[in-house]
Amino acid sequence: MKASSAFSWAAACGGGAILAACVLFPWPRHKSYEPAAAVAEVLRRIENSYVTRVDEQELAENALAALAGGLDRWSSYIPPREYRSFDEDTEGRFGGIGIFYAPHADGLLLREVLAGSPAWRAGIRKGDVLTHADARPLAGAGDDAVRRAIRGKAGTVLRLTIRSAAGAVRIAAVVREIIRDPSVHRVRLASEAPAIGMLRIERFQRHTSDELDTAMAALIDARIEGLVIDLRGNPGGLYDEAVAVAGRFLSDGVIVSTVGRDSAGEKVRRAEAPARYPALRVACLVDAQTASAAELVSGALRDHRKAVLVGKPTFGKCSVQSVYELFDDGDAYGALKLTTRHYLTPSGYSFADGGLPVDAAAPQDEKTLAELRKAWQEELLSQWNEPAALRRAPVNLRDDAGLAAAVEILASPARYDALLSARAEPQ
Repeated sequence: MKASSAFSWAAACGGGAILAACVLFPWPRHKSYEPAAAVAEVLRRIENSYVTRVDEQELAENALAALAGGLDRWSSYIPPREYRSFDEDTEGRFGGIGIFYAPHADGLLLREVLAGSPAWRAGIRKGDVLTHADARPLAGAGDDAVRRAIRGKAGTVLRLTIRSAAGAVRIAAVVREIIRDPSVHRVRLASEAPAIGMLRIERFQRHTSDELDTAMAALIDARIEGLVIDLRGNPGGLYDEAVAVAGRFLSDGVIVSTVGRDSAGEKVRRAEAPARYPALRVACLVDAQTASAAELVSGALRDHRKAVLVGKPTFGKCSVQSVYELFDDGDAYGALKLTTRHYLTPSGYSFADGGLPVDAAAPQDEKTLAELRKAWQEELLSQWNEPAALRRAPVNLRDDAGLAAAVEILASPARYDALLSARAEPQ
């Protein structure tokens, strides 16, 4: 509101005493409402008149977060300090030194050091404690602060203060390199006779489809008849990678269609090449945390009768978020993650309410599943450099009810075909 606006003053008195307070009420001239101008005016007023000084960047970021967050639960503003981590998670790669850690009273206790990584070459080992990074103490630092301290641009130098398990303290200069974060792992034979393969997709990020191909090459060499794709707890990820993964099992037809408010209307993605793995019996293992891109894959394979869904109904997130770097510089200004389209399975089903139904229910105790996930992560750490390599170690099906149910179905062609024919139709 402009300083030239007319003002009204009000004073009140009672009991013979004048109330020593005056309240200023701006009364704007009559004019058309301009939302963007109103937002700018509110920010200006807060900056100039709030009782204590407010950091300008923090104020702007809070305003942007409120604007985006009020649209739906998936849209958000990503501030600059978080954008790099978001981009790294999406790309599945980051500048780092190859360590995994847990909080420690004196800093970070190393749980694992990747063989051949920059940290490994610097003589840093599992059980060491990192107390300082570039002279900054790590004791009590939060996850974001630790990530910002340890990660950085490839080629930059990180000076670490290290205390060994024996108590010796030294300083090492470590040059950061690109560290890959695998999305496909747990490549195993869940059953030897008949040969049923399995793999787990943690999330859909850049190169997930390539990682899948690496894993499948080893499983095909093992002459598998069936495949369990474990998507439990998979929150989704990159839309294009999910389309590519689904396309590996489909020779033709619609994979997914999306609808938005733009003039393009419905956009359809189809299988563009012959299926690489057409002859396999496939089971997608899903649960209530299987969401978004993971549901896209499950829904496409199910609708084309290329897979049965085993486990629990999925989460039910059928929206696509686009990420826009502000002023094309997310590191400086952050980014806007905005819901831009909704997608449908090949049959035209939107699973926003209730998720995808399963063809065979396999209830899993949540406590047991949490323990399994912890074990899977430990297994991944031990084979980080070759996560998609086939491991011949036996798989314990007794503790994993979902996996056991999926293997049982795939081991019986008659039952598998019966489930494909009599699948539960979405309502």
